[in-house]
Amino acid sequence: FGEDAIGWRLAVLIEDGTERRATGRVVDYSAVSDAYLIAYDCDGAARPLGEVWEHERRKRTAAMRQNPSLAGKSRFFFLAPPTSSWP
Repeated sequence: FGEDAIGWRLAVLIEDGTERRATGRVVDYSAVSDAYLIAYDCDGAARPLGEVWEHERRKRTAAMRQNPSLAGKSRFFFLAPPTSSWP
């Protein structure tokens, strides 16, 4: 997605075995580390408040060894495009 993701609202998979997602907005992208700066919503317990650098790809798990197609799945689920700055 790269810099094209900046401004999008998204839900990010929290890889703790619960399949929960935390919502927020992409603030920045680092091509060097292939990471996205996410400003998380203050929705409570899912994630600490604030901005966190996240990687789109999933972590390697035992389930991926059984089902390699999981490796191609993103942690990001895009919800809404950036809001327009036009009047």
